[in-house]
Amino acid sequence: MSDVQQEKPKRFPWTRVLLVVSLALNLLIVGAMATFFFANSGPREFSRRPPPDGPFLYLRAFSQEDRRALGREFFKNSKPSPEMRELALQDYQDVVDLLKQPEFNQAELTSVLERQHQRSKSLQERGRQMMVEYLGTKTPAERAAYADRLAEEVSEFRSRGKKGDRYGPKP
Repeated sequence: MSDVQQEKPKRFPWTRVLLVVSLALNLLIVGAMATFFFANSGPREFSRRPPPDGPFLYLRAFSQEDRRALGREFFKNSKPSPEMRELALQDYQDVVDLLKQPEFNQAELTSVLERQHQRSKSLQERGRQMMVEYLGTKTPAERAAYADRLAEEVSEFRSRGKKGDRYGPKP
């Protein structure tokens, strides 16, 4: 037999580097996702800090069962008609069209946003009325427990403020 050496297939050195870089990026992404999901104690921590004048603190103070019951009732009674849904979608399309025009029409944009605001106000009023009625069905002890949870939410919200934060404590 002859001493014929088999030639090894040539490998490019950059493939190994590319593989290592790809693996490192994948590990970084998985690590970032794991940190995000496991560092937050629950769904309420995923959202941004709510404004102090919105309904968010009131809603967060309700128990999980109360939030579900209120949500089911609200959506059952607030389902928009197909015509109202189409009007809302048309308003969004109008905003898109206005923003794409070379000349900015501030008055027209204000008009569309005002229509959206009026629809939003009616939903907000309905939600506020439902909350008042719902709390009216609770016993004094249940309302006191809710008040305690609300006070805790307000205190937690206040303590999360940072120096210079417009919703936090003043320096």
